[in-house]
Amino acid sequence: VCADLSKASKDKLIQDVDRSSNENKLLDFLDRSVQLYKEVKHQEYLKDFKLDLGCFTITLDTICSPGTQNAVSWTTFYLAFTINFLIIGYMEQGRKLESPDEVRLAITVLNIANIVLACITFVLTLIVKSPVIVEVEMEDGATLSQGLLAAAMDPMTVYTAGYITVSTLATQKDVYGQPMDYLLPFLMFDIIVKFPVAQDIINAVIVPRKMIGMTLLLGFFCIYIFAFLIFYYFPDDLNCWDCENTACAYDEESDDADGCLNDGQ
Repeated sequence: VCADLSKASKDKLIQDVDRSSNENKLLDFLDRSVQLYKEVKHQEYLKDFKLDLGCFTITLDTICSPGTQNAVSWTTFYLAFTINFLIIGYMEQGRKLESPDEVRLAITVLNIANIVLACITFVLTLIVKSPVIVEVEMEDGATLSQGLLAAAMDPMTVYTAGYITVSTLATQKDVYGQPMDYLLPFLMFDIIVKFPVAQDIINAVIVPRKMIGMTLLLGFFCIYIFAFLIFYYFPDDLNCWDCENTACAYDEESDDADGCLNDGQ
């Protein structure tokens, strides 16, 4: 049964389940299990859906399965890594490539293959995951249009669409007539989706964002207090006796940053 669940669904259950208490953990798990059950039932439906290709018959599950989706997704990651490896190895003087013919052709072909596989991943997401989201939303009382909107706004669906957009834009040329290779390194952020540990690094900043913000604010106040005391009690060390306020200006006529503007001097 677990083989019918996508890796993304398993990882999301492990990472996002509420662990604030044993009771909340159980209730949240039961709530999430509804969608997991729907995903398994949808996969069983795909297994029963047969495609007659004349010479032989295959089930839709053979093509549209979580395993296939995961394999195609990993292939796009390896292609993006290879593309960026070529860029690092042959880029020279910003936008120019040392071997434009062979390297440019290789980057173009690999990026086109990356776009095609990303589109396949997107289609597999629409077949494997989106119907489950729509069904769960409609069971909760949502209309069909609301269910479709929820499926369209699913994080993985939006992410895959953005990945395709960035890869496609990288095949175009910028205002200087050069390929937009500077977009290709952004594809390496796919590692955040592939490895849950990388997501934990992001969460380490997002979850305690209030504490981090207050730390920065407190640090700013501490810097301000010490800067004020130094300006007030040790002006000679700052060479700012002639300044009318704490805003010391840079002396543009010399390379010395100790100068001040006072009455036009």
